[in-house]
Amino acid sequence: MKNTVDLDRMIICDKCRKSVSVRTVRYVPVSYDKLMVVCAACRGKNEVKVKDGKPVKPTEKNKDISKEDYFCSRCNYRFKFKPSLTAKLQCPYCGKGDKIKKTKETGTEHLIAKSDF
Repeated sequence: MKNTVDLDRMIICDKCRKSVSVRTVRYVPVSYDKLMVVCAACRGKNEVKVKDGKPVKPTEKNKDISKEDYFCSRCNYRFKFKPSLTAKLQCPYCGKGDKIKKTKETGTEHLIAKSDF
């Protein structure tokens, strides 16, 4: 009899902030030492969508479409920056902006092309 009383308790879902039965919640890890209470309705929102019997993958946006490659000769750090932003162009590693050059070389392709192999 004591078990049925405990299962009829209500708890607040951390995502939707609704009061739900303890039976429908799951504890999802948020960080190393913190758990989040998630109800069945909120968990159902994260399910894979199916179209024509096949799971539909979410479209991935290419984040680097309008970003340009830069090189900081002060600390030898390569990074990408979107010039349309109003932010000041500076190296994200050392924080300086005086020795930054725009590069056309991306990744390791330029190293392979320059090698003798």
